Amino acid sequence: MTEMSPAEEVFFAALEKAPADRSAYLDAACADNPALRARVEKLLAAHPKVGGFLEPPSGASGCERK
Repeated sequence: MTEMSPAEEVFFAALEKAPADRSAYLDAACADNPALRARVEKLLAAHPKVGGFLEPPSGASGCERK
């Protein structure tokens, strides 16, 4: 299983928040890392344009043999 980057972790957690609550969440999650916040804000802005492409990875890649 592939681990998520810090930006991915914050991004997916932010998606679970109501849009009105995301700024406050990012204030707390990215308080000491403005570069992380900028990256997450770019991902959040792009998300409606790409739809399901940016979904969290599933537990299985579908490539394992049984």
